[in-house]
Amino acid sequence: MLQYRWLALALLALLSACATRPPAPAPTYDAHQSALALIDHWRVEGKLGLRKDNRGGSAALQWEQHGPSYSVHLHGPLGMGSVYIDGDDSKVRLRDKNGDHRAANAEDLIAQLTGWQIPVSPIRYWAKGMPDPTLPITSQRVADGRLIELQQAGWTIKYSNYQPVDGVWLPHKVTMSRPQASLTLLPKQWQLL
Repeated sequence: MLQYRWLALALLALLSACATRPPAPAPTYDAHQSALALIDHWRVEGKLGLRKDNRGGSAALQWEQHGPSYSVHLHGPLGMGSVYIDGDDSKVRLRDKNGDHRAANAEDLIAQLTGWQIPVSPIRYWAKGMPDPTLPITSQRVADGRLIELQQAGWTIKYSNYQPVDGVWLPHKVTMSRPQASLTLLPKQWQLL
């Protein structure tokens, strides 16, 4: 009789070891956005693809964000060589092979020098998978607690390939588009500072 009990216990242990656990529930949208809002110091390396009308190009990207201050290094955009952009909410400096250029905001300066419309200010939020809290949201779609599409400031932002970084899910592909222009951010490495 004792042998049957041991056999039954062994069989029960074997069956419970083979059982699969249900997947962990996806974070709620609010919980995920709260976690993203806490990330104020980060660095990302990857590629940035640009397309406008019938021209396009790509650049290697290094972006470091410290609160409102940012430092961006683009290498290889449209044959321009290296471009360094440093700024915050009130000023920006762009350094390229033609020297230093300064302005009140990065969007106007980049458009003036290159003809590209790059929404630098909201990208600091969009890159992480969240709306810019200073701009109205036109529409958004959410799946598994994370943004998959956002419309803000005349841009449609699509997210894919989320991956965990230090316990937070961050996108590894962000496509930003508006009529006749698009940007694709392909982060290869996120680092939370």
